[in-house]
Amino acid sequence: MTFAYDYIIIGGGLAGTIVASGLHAKLPSSSILLLEAGEDRFAHPFTTEPLKAPLAHNSELDWNLSTLPQPHLGNRICYQGAGKALGGSAAINHGTWTRGPKVDYDRWAVLVGDARWSYNQLLPYFPKTEIRSAEEDVSRFSSKPGVVYTATSSQSHSRRVYGLRECVKRAWVESGIGDGDGDGGFPVGISERVENWNQGRRQHVHRVFGLDGVQVLTKSQVGRILFRDGEKVPVAYGVELVGGAKFLARKEVILSAGTYHSPKILMLSGIGEKGKLMNMGIQQRVESPYVGRNFHDHIAVPIVWRLREKKKEMNRSFGDYMEDPVMKLGWPSDWLVFAGLERNIVKDAIEKDGGHLNNPSSQLLLNPSCVFTETMNFYTPVGTTIAGMDAPMDGTCISSIVLGVSPTSRGEITISSADPLAPPVINPNYYATELDRVAIRSAVRKAFEVYQGSDALKDIVECEVPPLAYESLTAISTDDEIDDRVRRVGITSFDPAGSCSMGRVVDPELRVNGVKGLRIVDASVIPLPLAAHLQVAVHALGARAVEFVAAQHNLN
Repeated sequence: MTFAYDYIIIGGGLAGTIVASGLHAKLPSSSILLLEAGEDRFAHPFTTEPLKAPLAHNSELDWNLSTLPQPHLGNRICYQGAGKALGGSAAINHGTWTRGPKVDYDRWAVLVGDARWSYNQLLPYFPKTEIRSAEEDVSRFSSKPGVVYTATSSQSHSRRVYGLRECVKRAWVESGIGDGDGDGGFPVGISERVENWNQGRRQHVHRVFGLDGVQVLTKSQVGRILFRDGEKVPVAYGVELVGGAKFLARKEVILSAGTYHSPKILMLSGIGEKGKLMNMGIQQRVESPYVGRNFHDHIAVPIVWRLREKKKEMNRSFGDYMEDPVMKLGWPSDWLVFAGLERNIVKDAIEKDGGHLNNPSSQLLLNPSCVFTETMNFYTPVGTTIAGMDAPMDGTCISSIVLGVSPTSRGEITISSADPLAPPVINPNYYATELDRVAIRSAVRKAFEVYQGSDALKDIVECEVPPLAYESLTAISTDDEIDDRVRRVGITSFDPAGSCSMGRVVDPELRVNGVKGLRIVDASVIPLPLAAHLQVAVHALGARAVEFVAAQHNLN
């Protein structure tokens, strides 16, 4: 028996769940099916408590993907995590909540020729948030439907104060860093890290945005989208699961499988570059050569600092944080530092990369408000396990992570066969451009200046702890020395996007070019890197998509 619904949504991640919930609220008489390859992991400890989130890596909650050997990272094969559960990666992430710079959204609008994707026009679609009182009883957990609670560490509880908090901030201020305004669209400077943990518990998207009235099928992996011939272009009319079960869509299929799997499903369904599809034995439906291209991700570079013996009492071990009901409300972190680059440095790098300073893309990067790096400051080693570094978690070491948040390197997602169970082929092409390298070098040098050269920290931080067999870096390390370190420890920061890019694969209303009845709603459509962790942007993307689909529904 084949079942039919008005709308079928492929993927129960952040975007897919928001779309399913929103469509049911706006179109309550419509039938909606949400298909998710993973399971509902609401009660799983790895998805619930902040400090247990890293345990989800390489677990049953993770697609556990890998890249091709990365030529600019010493041909290393890099881990790529992605959530395999209701909520997708939002079910296993670390909760960092940043909107990103106004200039990035405005660049997005310029690139796709549609002002609806500018910062000011997207602002109403950013989710409603509330700051929890610092005096909230941590033994109680409460929430309101449709509300995402956010807080900095100091706002989450009056006693959640880290011993090195003021020293770290003074060190950055001493180096010339001013205050940033992340909520206002101008994050350059130092600001408190905001998290979307609610009293130390994850706000699962399918509980915040309820799915009552939506048919939800978990453990249901889609193999391909079904098309019939239309008057001018193919029309999506349903989906086929791995195993052969089919579901029909009367109005639309909405693909929200994420940056890695949305292009994979398109290609398996015959949408892509003809030569590649023929090589896999897949009949082409639509020539769409940009499917899978324009993939971008933020590269991350962990740096570990050892505290001086006499200053170790200022910090606590990871185990201590796990045992303290106040300190385990979120991650042992409080400060983010966003930085730009001098205009002449950007110009020189663009020219070395073969770009032309008068083309639109270069002009956008030359905007003085453009943000190129983010440095996250933690009171425990973070990112070291993924990077293959040995760092003790006993309170003797803290860490910084430098992120390149406006990369110009572009990679690709493709497939290796017509088998829907085969993983996508991932090539981020990390660290491929001079502009990316210049940005990371600048931020790494700044971190060493702050942690080893400032009056506020020089008597607290003893030294950097380099990877085994590597020399320590300094604020005056050469370009080659820093590049060599990045090749050794550069990892994903879990912000993949762009593989079904707006303006190429989808139009500004998220409709797939060349077909009818099919949209894509997830981070894969974001056409350029946002200097942000992508939760807020994807919330807005999902909310805006609901408006587009509902408007089309009312026209029909």
